[in-house]
Amino acid sequence: MLPLPIPAGLTAMPAGAELGGMLEGCDVAQVSGFDAVEVLKAAYRQLCHERARFLQVVLEVGLREPFSGDSVRRLEVPDEFGPDEVRAALVWSRRRSDAAFERAWDVHRRLPMLGEEMLAGRLDEPRAVAFIRWTAGLTSDQAARVCELLLPQASRWTVGELVEQIQRLVLAIDPQWAEKRYREAVRRRRVIGVRQEDGTATVSGLDLPMDRAAAGCDRIDELARGCKRAGDGRSIDHIRVDLFLGSLDGSFEGLTDEQVVAHVLAHPFVDSESPADPDSDPVPCSNQNSAENSTENSARASATGDARGTRNNTQNGRAKRANATRNGPRQGRADADAERGENQGGRQPDSHGDIRPESRAEPAHEGAVVGGTGSGPVDEARLDETSPRSGGDHGDDEPCGDAIAPSRPPGDGPDSTSAAGSPEPAEHDERPNAHRRAGPSPDVSRSADPDNDGVPGRETAAKGWAVGEVRIELTTLLGLDEHPAEVPGWGMVHAGLARRMVADMAAGEWRFAICGDDGRLLHTGITRYRPVASHARPLRDARRGGIVELQITKRCLDHLAREPGEFGEWAGVLADLARQAAASAVRDGDTRSSGNRREGRASGRDRRQADAMLRRHIQIRGRVCSRPGCRVPATKTDQDHIVDWVDRGPSDEGNLHLACRHDHRAKHQGGWLVTMAEPGLIIWTSPLGHDYPSRLPPIMTPMPRPEPRNWPHVPSGPLADDDAPIMTTEPRPEPDPASDADPDDLEVGGGSAGCGEGGNSIGGGTAPLLRDVPPF
Repeated sequence: MLPLPIPAGLTAMPAGAELGGMLEGCDVAQVSGFDAVEVLKAAYRQLCHERARFLQVVLEVGLREPFSGDSVRRLEVPDEFGPDEVRAALVWSRRRSDAAFERAWDVHRRLPMLGEEMLAGRLDEPRAVAFIRWTAGLTSDQAARVCELLLPQASRWTVGELVEQIQRLVLAIDPQWAEKRYREAVRRRRVIGVRQEDGTATVSGLDLPMDRAAAGCDRIDELARGCKRAGDGRSIDHIRVDLFLGSLDGSFEGLTDEQVVAHVLAHPFVDSESPADPDSDPVPCSNQNSAENSTENSARASATGDARGTRNNTQNGRAKRANATRNGPRQGRADADAERGENQGGRQPDSHGDIRPESRAEPAHEGAVVGGTGSGPVDEARLDETSPRSGGDHGDDEPCGDAIAPSRPPGDGPDSTSAAGSPEPAEHDERPNAHRRAGPSPDVSRSADPDNDGVPGRETAAKGWAVGEVRIELTTLLGLDEHPAEVPGWGMVHAGLARRMVADMAAGEWRFAICGDDGRLLHTGITRYRPVASHARPLRDARRGGIVELQITKRCLDHLAREPGEFGEWAGVLADLARQAAASAVRDGDTRSSGNRREGRASGRDRRQADAMLRRHIQIRGRVCSRPGCRVPATKTDQDHIVDWVDRGPSDEGNLHLACRHDHRAKHQGGWLVTMAEPGLIIWTSPLGHDYPSRLPPIMTPMPRPEPRNWPHVPSGPLADDDAPIMTTEPRPEPDPASDADPDDLEVGGGSAGCGEGGNSIGGGTAPLLRDVPPF
């Protein structure tokens, strides 16, 4: 059937009555696949317009004076009963009418620029809600400033990306207020348990310190992937639950991480297949109390998993060859590329990621230079022989084995661990202790606020895992500014909390990103220097240390490096970064890292998988999955060849990009095409022919000048009674019925992939069923 053309001008028509008429006369069932996408975008513009009009009417009804049915009289300030007319007219609950009226007030009165953008069809309601919720604690001028800076670009970001941008600005505009708000929220921390309607239970930790919560999720995720590698065939979510409950009920008391993995393998909770006997023991185990036997079971399970993986790979290989015959030479090359096992390094048992006792902690090399003292240059080749618990070593194109086969979803088998389980070889050295500049510079492990040591849990943070990764400006660590930092996957954190995180991460890998004045990447690398005396060096820990990314502009680094001694124990870090930047500029001609660059950091045709230095550079450069709108952090992605290796695509920075597991499979199995139109510009082309560009993001973004308010002396909120039980009968809050948000839009309520709002919510939104990387 020949498709019908869409009305002329539909693609550029602004929202309003004329666009509504065009859409009424367009039969989308008769247009081509390409034009159907254009109709979709036009219909969404019109939907935003109509939603803004509806909220305008809700506001008008709620503001009308009582007994003004035959006149036009409005209240300047709404009263308590304003929404009741809406409630009665639309047969809504009081809660729903109140929520709709409050949203209408925010959109058209408190932040009227949101209403204007919605009426024009350039802003949808979920993005407007992001502005409303994340600026709720700001003054009117501060909130208006955030909207002014971000509204022009809001339509190009997903809701989650927009939330992160709002967080960044809010923390930069009033850092002291942001930190005090955080502290007040942590004072309300608590654990509750709720029985659900179906008989299951929900255990929630609320208002937790973000660094410890993130570290806990990372630890559970790493242990779960260790179980997968050891042969546990259950879904990753089920393994995480076993680890979570075992940590809560004392099953793992006194066990090492290796013994925990063995225990879970020997005592899995398996869903009962007999509804008539739900209480029967699903897995009979005769060695319930023997850690030694658990270890033996672990080995047997691992061998079973390896055999199962071998059989599955053989079967998938036959299927792929058959598909190659049916689908033609291009698909055959892609499948052959996948079959050759190109993936993150965690799949290779001799590479890294295995849980081994010898990888847990070992003394730092005596030759390491710390805090400006010591001797010896950085030996990056030697550093890359060890591996942290999260981060970098991901292979190149396709997930190996049957992980990419459509018959098995990610995270559902022993060969399907995600990139999160693929640590990058890197160095781990010293843990920074207290540092103070010769002047008033704050302690690296402390906030600028003198009360920062009162943050609960600070004294125990160093004993557990660190967060997976922190990206922070070096000037913030030096106390020269209060710029927010980023914990990938969790969002932005205020400067004081970020300093405390970094203070517990000296045993991890310290990367650096040196940028131009525009924030674009110039040089990358790792440093072994730490702001701590040599006698206080911590033990190296290949799995718990995490990754610290130090960001600084070349101009600022040159300025600070002229007098490094002024910064005390940070002098060694500054001098090392300046030395490596100068060497890199000489070696590479001081060219920009925004796409195809120098050959010096390219594996080319010599090897299929990038070496550790190149992998690290691609991760720092890309930040997240290159698919537009995807926010999976770089260390949780695969590294993919844009031109496949079998098609003679080189393994260099001009041909490698980051792709999360889903989008990686979408390229090789879903019909998507990835190209690099110019250095730094990646184009994803859909099966229907639409191009979606994704430009490499800047590493550093300009921060606005602080515009702090006078913090009011508000009494602390009430704390829970010491005698209050952990079990609560409080029902789970219902989703806001006034919103038509889709799952992606629910990121607003849930925060930025793990950074939720304050309050008592324990799961008001519908989260995706499966999450491959923390936060879950």
